[in-house]
Amino acid sequence: YMDKLLIAVIGAKAREDKAWEIYFESASTLNSAIDALNALRAFYMQEVARRNEENELLDGVIQMFIERVSSIDSNMRTKVNDVSADGSFDDSDIARGVDSIGSKDGNGQLAKNVASESRA
Repeated sequence: YMDKLLIAVIGAKAREDKAWEIYFESASTLNSAIDALNALRAFYMQEVARRNEENELLDGVIQMFIERVSSIDSNMRTKVNDVSADGSFDDSDIARGVDSIGSKDGNGQLAKNVASESRA
């Protein structure tokens, strides 16, 4: 009976040693996974901060674009509305460009050409 008990104790001790080995390997694997997760989290937060900064810059550029376009729009509207009764522009820098195009149109077909193009 003592021999059987001794064999059982030796077998139990071997299983205990194997269990401790598995435990330490598992703990090491868990710690490695936690370290990898923390590194990935830090990288993710760094990328989020970088993208937020880029988005702020882009929002500023978009806002600047909107402001510039709206000022150009109002500026162009005032220039377009300074047309004379004869169809030429009064005192704007558009006058030079548009009136020169009109003067090149010697046969007076410019208005008809523009009207036909706008209908198309």
